[in-house]
Amino acid sequence: MRTTPLLVKPILLYSKYVRAELTSWRNWGDGLDVSAEVARIGEELGSLKRSIGVPVEFKQVSAVSSLSEISSVSSDVDSSDAVLLYAAGGWIEHIRALASRKPTVVFLRHRSGHYYLWHEIIHARFIRMNVSDEPSQPWLSYSDVVVDDYGEVAARLRALYALKNMRGLRVVSIGGVGGWEVGAKAAELARDVWGLDVVVVPYSELESEVRSVESSREAMEEVRRAVNEYLSSGGCLDKGA
Repeated sequence: MRTTPLLVKPILLYSKYVRAELTSWRNWGDGLDVSAEVARIGEELGSLKRSIGVPVEFKQVSAVSSLSEISSVSSDVDSSDAVLLYAAGGWIEHIRALASRKPTVVFLRHRSGHYYLWHEIIHARFIRMNVSDEPSQPWLSYSDVVVDDYGEVAARLRALYALKNMRGLRVVSIGGVGGWEVGAKAAELARDVWGLDVVVVPYSELESEVRSVESSREAMEEVRRAVNEYLSSGGCLDKGA
C-alpha cells in the first residue's frame, strides 16, 4: 500500500502585553521569549520526527498573536493535514480560527518550560465554553490536548497519519458486513465517512477459490511462502500496490 507523509503545521500562539497602571494588564504565562520558544519547538519536533515511527513532515514553526497574523499563515495551514498548536497565549477566537480549519492537537506546557496560559483555562474557556460539563464546540475535545508529553503527541499524530492513508482504500468483506444496532450501518458509514470502497465477496465464491487452491500443490506452496513472509515481517508488508 502506498502511503504519504502526514503534513503538520506547528504554530505558537502567544499574547503581546502592554503594561498599564492600576489595572490588570496580563494573563498567566506572560514574558515569553518568542524567538527562543520557536527555536526550542523546532528542536523538539526534530527529535519527535526521528522517533515517531511513521512518515511525518513538520512545516516551519510560525508564531502568531492576532487574527491578522493567523490569516497570513492560513494557506500554509490549509495545505497541511493537521495543526500542532502550542497555546502559550492568545484567546478563544484565535484558537477557533486555527482549530476550525484542520484537525488540531494542542500542546501545553506545565512543567516542561515556560508556563502556557491555556494549561489553566482550555477546559473551561474553550472546550466547555463556560456553559457545559461536556465539550460545547465541534473542534476540540479533551483527547486533543496534551500537557508536556511528546509521547502523547506522537500517538495522536500516528492516528492522524493512519486516518489520512486509510481514506479511499478498498476493503474486502468476506460474506458481507454486519453487526448489531449501529454496527449494522458499518459499511454505509465506512463509505460515507471514510470513503472506503467495501467489496463484498460471498462465501460461496470464496469456497470455490479455496478448493481450487487446495487442489494445486504449486498454489499451496505459494500460500505457505506468502504466509511465512508475512509473519516474518511482523505483519506489515508494503508491496507498493
